[in-house]
Amino acid sequence: MNRFKIYDLGFKNGIILFILTAYFLLPTTILAQAPNPPDTNTRPELTEYELLEPLPGVTKRGSDTKTDANSYIAGMFRLMISIAGVFAVLRIIYAGILMMSSDSISKKTEGHGIIQETLWGLALALSAWIIVAVVVPSGGPNCQSGSFCFNLSLSAIDIKSNSNTPPGGSGGVGSPGPLTEEEVAQQLRNGGIRVAPGIRLAGLRQKTIDELISLRNNCNCVVYLTSATGGNRGEQGEFSHRNGYKVDLRNSGVGSNMTRYIMQNYTRELPNRSDGAQLYRAPSGALYALEYNHWDVLVR
Repeated sequence: MNRFKIYDLGFKNGIILFILTAYFLLPTTILAQAPNPPDTNTRPELTEYELLEPLPGVTKRGSDTKTDANSYIAGMFRLMISIAGVFAVLRIIYAGILMMSSDSISKKTEGHGIIQETLWGLALALSAWIIVAVVVPSGGPNCQSGSFCFNLSLSAIDIKSNSNTPPGGSGGVGSPGPLTEEEVAQQLRNGGIRVAPGIRLAGLRQKTIDELISLRNNCNCVVYLTSATGGNRGEQGEFSHRNGYKVDLRNSGVGSNMTRYIMQNYTRELPNRSDGAQLYRAPSGALYALEYNHWDVLVR
């Protein structure tokens, strides 16, 4: 009965060793397959990071704490193989002591079983070592004979900004230039924004348009645009009407409900503006200044 129990335990332990070895072996052999044609846009340094504490065998050459995916995976694989070897030696020593310290047949049989399953596990671990040591060195240009090497890198995607977009542009990613009069008018119309006749809309920034539409949707009230990018105001600096950062909104009459909503829901900013206008900060960060006959809205 004990003999069958011993073989059963040996079989289970062998299965566990096999699963653990396969866990570390399979991902490694997959990574060790023949590399794809070189991609000139790949950057291995994208996987680089700083270790909180130095770990022997997993850091990059010439550094105590820096590592990347290539060095870390190879180092962890070497570590697991080393641990497997140490445990194998310890189990064989234990089995030898068990066999020598007793004349019982069951103890000797148990010792033989431990040695047998340990040798099987060690053979699996050494097989992983041999396979990776043979296959992986062909995976990268920096690999040396008999060492574990990985050639892992991430493709860098270059996002080119449009340097031709002036300050009054739409601000969208990849935008070809400032929004036209028709484009702005269409968006405002679709967003339910009422626009005073005869005002200039061309060059209004997309973020400014989005702020107006968001205000209209949140307050469910009339938002009446009285001025955008036109007129000669003598403004200084980048954040101006001319560059599409500022608009004027009616604050009375049809704009009364909107004014009430802003004063009740937006954050009061102190002190007042230099001309005495009260300031209110929207959740989006836009700044609303209450002038005598309109709201002066700045959207950065």
